[in-house]
Amino acid sequence: LLFTDTTLNYEALGNNTFRFQLGAMPQGYCQNLMFRVYVDCDSTVLGQTACISAHVYPDSLCIEPPGWSGAEIQVSARCEQDTALHFDVTNTGPVPTQGLHYFVIEDDVVLMEDNEIYQPGQTRSFSLPANGHFRRFESEQEPGHPFSMQVAAWTEGCGGFQNGGFPNWYFLNNGIPSQDVFCGELVGAFDPNDKQGFPVGYSSDRLVSPNTDIEYLVRFQNTGTAPAHRVVVRDTLSKLLDPATLRMGPTSHPATWTLDGQGVLIVTFADINLPDSTANEAASHGFFSFTIAQKPDLPDGTVIHNTASIYFDFNSPIHTNKTRHQIGRNFITVAISDPKAPLTNVRVFPNPVTETALLTFEGLPEGTYRFVLTDVSGKIVREELLKGNALTLHRERLASGVYFFQILDDNGRNAGAGKVLLR
Repeated sequence: LLFTDTTLNYEALGNNTFRFQLGAMPQGYCQNLMFRVYVDCDSTVLGQTACISAHVYPDSLCIEPPGWSGAEIQVSARCEQDTALHFDVTNTGPVPTQGLHYFVIEDDVVLMEDNEIYQPGQTRSFSLPANGHFRRFESEQEPGHPFSMQVAAWTEGCGGFQNGGFPNWYFLNNGIPSQDVFCGELVGAFDPNDKQGFPVGYSSDRLVSPNTDIEYLVRFQNTGTAPAHRVVVRDTLSKLLDPATLRMGPTSHPATWTLDGQGVLIVTFADINLPDSTANEAASHGFFSFTIAQKPDLPDGTVIHNTASIYFDFNSPIHTNKTRHQIGRNFITVAISDPKAPLTNVRVFPNPVTETALLTFEGLPEGTYRFVLTDVSGKIVREELLKGNALTLHRERLASGVYFFQILDDNGRNAGAGKVLLR
């Protein structure tokens, strides 16, 4: 995502990070900020997921809760030159953690899991060869932590792009009130009046754990032939959700909301004057979001449905799609590997490549492997057997651009990956 413009003063901090000074914020006061980003179609493909995270300061606790040692872990993910993926776990607290259980997911399978103790100020790195798949590190938080019970970090497309759509299967936000994350999947044609629930849920069954909060996003667009002066959205909440826990999130335009005794959420955009899509397509869209908790301890197999009705002025309602979540436990497939397995170090020289390059693989176990080269869309453009720990790559008729490679063993498992640039 490339930052383009905003109506507020801001400071660019580098690495696609920006700081907004919001000024004094009295208790109970709300403030919105809007900005635009550009999605570069030349470097992305449909199905990839783009994420934005926000952190509001100050974020310190006024009162430290009892039963918490003060230890706190933070998790981050970094892709090193598209050859290796590192998850860094840091204990930012003054005391050691207890033994915290962690696991690493690739797409929809648990690759490895273990328990780890983190000393004060210690950063523990967990490394994997890059292979272009979605990878997620999830860990318990220190018991008694005031906000979160779990923390997670993830990355998609490190070492190429294999499969899309996985980030929103799992929870994104770690429960800390001063921080938030939103991820959107890049799509082509889509229904402009829709409803989404996050996390989307695991697999086609849309499985989520009991007691997981659900964030709903409702989007609408005026596709008529004149401005819409008033937009009203009615959302009849599932009886499996707890109306008392509803918290409104951001809205595209100023709005008011009410919740009646029957569990119907009514969001009103009065005097919105939403232009029609033929007059101003970019400004013809609107949205709002809210977060709500499940009823406590729903049994496995329970299905939560939700839909919304959108009224543009005095027209008949437009009904969104119906969201679906199913309650389950321990539903992630497990395919455990050795968390201490050595990482194959791949070197490419020269890189960028003009005609030929030498690839060497340090730490690659003996065996027969396949070298697979793909373009940015994931299309295989070169494939050959690899014998030994080196390979000469001949450009031949390949066009200029970025290419990704994988080293696959006889079982199709990734043993190394990287990126080459052809000039």
